[in-house]
Amino acid sequence: MNSSLHVSVQVANQAVRVVLKKDGAAVREVVGDHLDLEEAAAGVYRVEVFMVGHPLLRADVPWILSNPIFVGSRQEVAPAEHVTTIRAQLRPRAEWFKR
Repeated sequence: MNSSLHVSVQVANQAVRVVLKKDGAAVREVVGDHLDLEEAAAGVYRVEVFMVGHPLLRADVPWILSNPIFVGSRQEVAPAEHVTTIRAQLRPRAEWFKR
């Protein structure tokens, strides 16, 4: 089952470039305030928004970087349950300030 992804950005008086990445590779890019991807295949997507021509921001550094967007599902083998015990040993209070 595929999903559709819709991105909308509202910035007053500033052009933006919106890049949609799937599994780390750019799949769609627009200079504008919205981006649509119909029938997105399963994978992990991320949206990056760049300011175009802003005098104080570098054009190659994202202004907005989304959290991962998970589309579809994958069956993964769950790791065996593993428990780690951590023990802390404190010195008696009277020894805290001794050196």
